Amino acid sequence: MGSKVIEAAREAGNNPHIIYSSGLGAERRQSVAAIDGKVILEDRLRSSGLPFTILRPGLFMDDFRGASLPFARPIQRVLRNHRPLVGRLFLATVQAMIPKNSSIPLTTLQDVGRIVAWVFEHQDISLEQAYQLIGSVETPDTLCMLWQRAMNQSIPHVPILNFGIHLMHPKMATLLEWLGQYQAALSEPPLLLQTYGDWLSSLAR
Repeated sequence: MGSKVIEAAREAGNNPHIIYSSGLGAERRQSVAAIDGKVILEDRLRSSGLPFTILRPGLFMDDFRGASLPFARPIQRVLRNHRPLVGRLFLATVQAMIPKNSSIPLTTLQDVGRIVAWVFEHQDISLEQAYQLIGSVETPDTLCMLWQRAMNQSIPHVPILNFGIHLMHPKMATLLEWLGQYQAALSEPPLLLQTYGDWLSSLAR
């Protein structure tokens, strides 16, 4: 799909500015399909000759509210009305699959939108730039503890969750395991990004 967008932009003429929401770690191959596909698309964008800006967000906090449903479409239809539960299960999955001392890089969808707007307003300095977007870095246990404190909701403990994810969604398992090893740090994007605490406070209001 991304390659088709690049081709369509090239055919449209007038050198439209493409802003690509890539992924953390896509500055080089990571031997993780979900990341390496973004590396390939970044390379194609750079070689296209079109004006571009690349954004590399971390794990979306919004997924803890069920923003995305990474399942087959029939299952998505069943779960669409249960996004809050799916989100909490994803938070439980993060806690189950990522080592306790790992630093998880986090971003909000709202902040990605804010940065996109900023890029369009500052094309003179954002062209051919790649911005890492990390508003907060938290351990798995801290994610769950702060969630329970702010939302007054427990995070379910599913003993076979780790095994189940490896069996039913191996690509997600590989991505989460890679994320647990990635050395993340707070970035300095052009705008101040929300922390996990900020985001939780906005939900609790």
